[in-house]
Amino acid sequence: MSGSGEGRERILNEAYVLFLRQGYAEVSMQQIADTAGLTKATLYHHFRSKEELFGAVCAREMQRMHAGVTTRIAAGGSLQELLERVARFFLVTGGDADFIRLFSDFHRHIDRERRKILTAEVQPPTAVMRSVFERAIASGELRVIDPDLAVEMFFGLIMGQIKFATDGPDQRAPDPERAGQLVDALLHGIGAPAHVAA
Repeated sequence: MSGSGEGRERILNEAYVLFLRQGYAEVSMQQIADTAGLTKATLYHHFRSKEELFGAVCAREMQRMHAGVTTRIAAGGSLQELLERVARFFLVTGGDADFIRLFSDFHRHIDRERRKILTAEVQPPTAVMRSVFERAIASGELRVIDPDLAVEMFFGLIMGQIKFATDGPDQRAPDPERAGQLVDALLHGIGAPAHVAA
């Protein structure tokens, strides 16, 4: 029984690396079987299709991200502190173009119904962050704003930073030390503060 679980984990691990490096469309089930040291029949015993396997890889990654975000929120603190910790987590762990491609492929190659099922089983980080913004609005720490828009803006800043760093001319890793600046820009804007007359 444990051998079956180990085989499934090996498949998920090898498939994850291949999907990250090459993208969903470029990876075949035969390639995954060969890399995992299994027969194609064994691979299909665990996963009926490449789409099902890719969905399982993405679900596992969403679980990892969910756990990471939840841990950082559980540490408590002000909205700014929470957002900075979560932003830093994503800049460190999701800071490469392959990660972005994985979730881009998830939306491109997994049909809408299967995506709904997967996101119902594994709460995505966006849902966790929505509750953070809702609490901040309710407590008066944040002005009234659509929490979904706040989540989109937050993740847009982070993912934009990751994409710009990894796809930019110097193709570097994102700087996790920018987490504070990103959150400050989100919460307070980038304009100079108005001068108060004495």
